[in-house]
Amino acid sequence: MGGSLTLVADLNTANSPQSADLTSDPTTHRLFAIRTSVTFGSDGYPIFTQNLLTIDSRTGTLLASPQFSGISPQALVFDTSSHTLFGVTYSGLIVKVDPTTATVTTFAPIDIGFGAFIFSLALSVPSHTLYLSREDVSFPKPDNPTKIVSIDTVSGVVSSALVLDAPVRPIVTDGSALFGITDNAFNVVGISTSTGGTTFVGNVGSPFNSYISAWPTSDPATHTIFVDVATFDPAFGFQDHMVSINDQTGATTSSLMSGESLVSIAFEAPPAITPESIKDDVRSALANGSIDNAGVATSLLAKLNAAADARARSAASGSRLIGCSTAANIYQAFIDEVTAQSASSPTRGHISAATASQLVSEAQFLIANCP
Repeated sequence: MGGSLTLVADLNTANSPQSADLTSDPTTHRLFAIRTSVTFGSDGYPIFTQNLLTIDSRTGTLLASPQFSGISPQALVFDTSSHTLFGVTYSGLIVKVDPTTATVTTFAPIDIGFGAFIFSLALSVPSHTLYLSREDVSFPKPDNPTKIVSIDTVSGVVSSALVLDAPVRPIVTDGSALFGITDNAFNVVGISTSTGGTTFVGNVGSPFNSYISAWPTSDPATHTIFVDVATFDPAFGFQDHMVSINDQTGATTSSLMSGESLVSIAFEAPPAITPESIKDDVRSALANGSIDNAGVATSLLAKLNAAADARARSAASGSRLIGCSTAANIYQAFIDEVTAQSASSPTRGHISAATASQLVSEAQFLIANCP
């Protein structure tokens, strides 16, 4: 990990924007972020507007930027199992967010009480659970404990707050396991979601000369947690380091980043390619406009259904000769139609060039990897 940065998209506007709360939908290669812009009225008072940005992570194209009409979330997570964008508001509402319109719908209200701070939101897809870290403020202020609230993403049921034995602020999941970073020592700790106990994993810095510039994200496939830590250097001032830590072994690496300070990071894991995932990609492309004709999408899905049925026959028979050759022929017909409908084709079809390239690549993978 060298710490080098590659520009994907420039989200700046002329109105002093602040973009944060980045999350990823790896199945459709979309990044979501909230951008806050500031203008000034005739009376000199600032006017804040917030937009929900959808960015193609492969091309950097800004796919949508609807403006929130009222309340907006302070943090976002994307649930790949239900294709739902969740957020949490400053007042403690767990909400669903429509990426097309930025419409916010209350999913689960949380009674956080007066003066509570919400720190972080994390999602465990396998267990269908959202985790929220918070602190209840009391006066005079002692070392207030961190509490974790769990929300079932299917039913919306909210658990009782779990008191942790360490002051954890940012939290992150690695599949089903929950981790956090302590406020008093920058220790990465495992969190027991049944007892509130924490277990030391490793250290990513010191609160005496550092601060966490961007909350952590994770790669569950390699059990790696990433966090941007800004550390003070007497000669150069604060410098950002991308710190990675293996949450199983505690092995840590740190790389100096050049040029920019990050405010939010997200990890886009490569999705598994299956007969079902390629169908999901067609449906998602139709929903986000990358396929702009419903008839084309229906035709493609019919071919994918037929190919999936042929693959299933091959798997059931235990013979690759039965079904796989049929599936390969159908996937090739799918590839031919996608190519003909690509925006880069001479006929200028109904599928964006980036989406066409993705679908062709996935179909070729399925041809080469039939059971």
